[in-house]
Amino acid sequence: MCEKKYEERIVSFVDILGFSQEICSAGNGELEAVRSKVKKFRSAFAEASFRKSEPFKPGVETDNGVIFLQFSDCFIRAKPMTVSPLHYELLSYVHGIADIVNQGFLVRGAVTHGDFYYDDNENVLISPAFIQAYRLESTEASSPRVIVDPKTLQALSDRSDWWRWSNRSDLLSEELEEHHKLLRRDSDGYYFVDYLRCIYPEMDEPNDDYPEYLQRHKEFIERSLKEQKDVRTLKKFIWLGNYHNAVVSEFESWTKFKIDQNLLIL
Repeated sequence: MCEKKYEERIVSFVDILGFSQEICSAGNGELEAVRSKVKKFRSAFAEASFRKSEPFKPGVETDNGVIFLQFSDCFIRAKPMTVSPLHYELLSYVHGIADIVNQGFLVRGAVTHGDFYYDDNENVLISPAFIQAYRLESTEASSPRVIVDPKTLQALSDRSDWWRWSNRSDLLSEELEEHHKLLRRDSDGYYFVDYLRCIYPEMDEPNDDYPEYLQRHKEFIERSLKEQKDVRTLKKFIWLGNYHNAVVSEFESWTKFKIDQNLLIL
């Protein structure tokens, strides 16, 4: 019998906010529509491509070795420790979040690292890292953001095997800078995936596609701020609106996409 062992992986837990209500209110007549959305969410994060959505291949492990498990409105990603694992996982989240928000849903989650064991044949998952990611998402993420575990950011500085240039310690500062370019620090000190800013250089035609994306992002937030009655949900859109304005303010030519600050007052 083959000995069972943990693998060290970058592990994430993500919740698609607001989708649970749609699931709970859907009967058999709406099941196919809900199923279609689930497949779109899976495509966004399993394939992690904003440019195009490839069909998801059978099984839970993608071509790049990522284990992807989805259940209802939540999913787990577990990326193997290949070259620069955290950087490429964060970049995947830039694409995935941008895509999901473009579909009209909010995303909340947490990224960490640690032990992960999954047996596809027996359908058994055992992972301290998953438990940590779930705890961070449910207790610390709060706003619609995907945060990174502080211990994982610290490990980035300590682990040369996580660097793209593992034989060049003199390039660590450059490596760290590349990672932090994908993140933004929030007022509570947590770093979260800065998808709205970072999706710009990832687009095929950024000067054409990005203004259109900003406009859709703006309209989604403004519409939700005006229609939302639940205070807890309203706070999430206020946070998202302030994040949107902070990013737009960094692009001098696109300040016209700013949200009216009066809408961001509870």
